Amino acid sequence: MHMSHLSLMSHLSRLPCPHGKRTGRGIYSISPNRAAPVIFRLDFHLTYWLNESMPSSADPLTTIFAALADPTRRAILARLAEGEAPVSELARPFEMSAPAISKHLRVLAEAGLIEREVSARWRICHLRADALRDAHDWLGTYRRHWEGNLDRLVEFVERTHAADVTGARSESKSRGKKS
Repeated sequence: MHMSHLSLMSHLSRLPCPHGKRTGRGIYSISPNRAAPVIFRLDFHLTYWLNESMPSSADPLTTIFAALADPTRRAILARLAEGEAPVSELARPFEMSAPAISKHLRVLAEAGLIEREVSARWRICHLRADALRDAHDWLGTYRRHWEGNLDRLVEFVERTHAADVTGARSESKSRGKKS
């Protein structure tokens, strides 16, 4: 569906304000004195739609690989491989807001990669190896395929190299006889 610029702007002006107040011109304002551009609204709503409105997959591997696709989440898992950690410690290496870290942790928990528990004032996270084992097993079938291909490539290169060496020797011998 093709939407003209004016029709898109009209549609965006009817969308709910993510946080802040709405001005009369269809532009959001965090405070009455600062207006945010319309592109912010588009970015916010597209991001919201992609993150929240997409149908969730019933396939656990899809959820696991989607969670592993983000480098921040992989770094969090690498840290949890060393042992349990509170959320504050997991967030420390990243320059992002607490809600952003919470979102990453929620995605990891929904994929079954981590488990979160509340202990007094602390939110402790643990790595759950079962989900990673499922992904590893699935990748294992393709690993065997690629290893087989690499083995065949090594054999081909060795045969080709051996043929080249044998051919070069016979050429040098035949040149020696002609002289």
